[in-house]
Order: sequence, then C-alpha cells, then structure tokens
Amino acid sequence: MSGIDRGQPETPAARLRYVTCFSTDPQTDRPMKTLARRLLTFLRKEDGPTAVEYAVMLALIIVVCIVAITTLGTNSNKTYSKVGSAIGSTAS
Repeated sequence: MSGIDRGQPETPAARLRYVTCFSTDPQTDRPMKTLARRLLTFLRKEDGPTAVEYAVMLALIIVVCIVAITTLGTNSNKTYSKVGSAIGSTAS
C-alpha cells in the first residue's frame, strides 16, 4: 500500500500538493487547527473590528445618500410639475 493510499503523499512534492491552503507547516497536516489559530490571531489583532466599523460607516453613508437622492428627486418632480402646470395653463 503506497503513502497516497493511506492518505499521506509519498514524495515531498506530492506532500506540498496535498497540504491544504490553510496549513502553514507542511509537516503537520491539520488545516482546521491552523484555520482556528489564524482566526483567533485575526480577531486579537483588532483588524476585524476595524473592518466591521468601516463597513457600518459605509452602510450608513449609503443610506444617507439614498435618502438624499430620493428627497431631491421628489422635490424636483414637484417643482417640474408645478412649472409644467403653470406653463400649460398660460399657453391655453
């Protein structure tokens, strides 16, 4: 039975292809532990909360822009309707 049949590659090159993208050490093939370790490191470095804060700020800016554009569109529609009706009544 070869190494690949047992779930382990035979050559170092095959071993490197076998290791998942989450593994940092080709000698230890434990992707879930490595993923958990990287996740904890990411959360401790405070990059995660900073990214979330920026995402919340961006969402609020987008909501404010949508409300402003909607209000501006409604007001301009009323203005054009008023001007159109005033022009239409004087043209008759």
